[in-house]
Amino acid sequence: MYRVTWDGHPRRLVDRLVAGGVTLLSVRGRAGQWRFRLVTPDRDMLARAHEILEESGCEVECRRISTFEGEPSAQRTLTERQYQYLTKRVR
Repeated sequence: MYRVTWDGHPRRLVDRLVAGGVTLLSVRGRAGQWRFRLVTPDRDMLARAHEILEESGCEVECRRISTFEGEPSAQRTLTERQYQYLTKRVR
């Protein structure tokens, strides 16, 4: 999770992150700060997201980095029905 202090236009930043291969889980703005929850396929892409934030003039504070390892079912927080529905849509 990243906490970002930034005065720019959020749409441009979001467009750059998404174009860079980042999946945004949530974006919240409050009291002059933005909080991004994002997913990247690997650490290199995460580093690129960090660069994009800094290039956009953001003061970036990384709160947490988590990895997904092991069997996909072990990491799943969806119900079985939700998982089945989403995986059918992706294929």
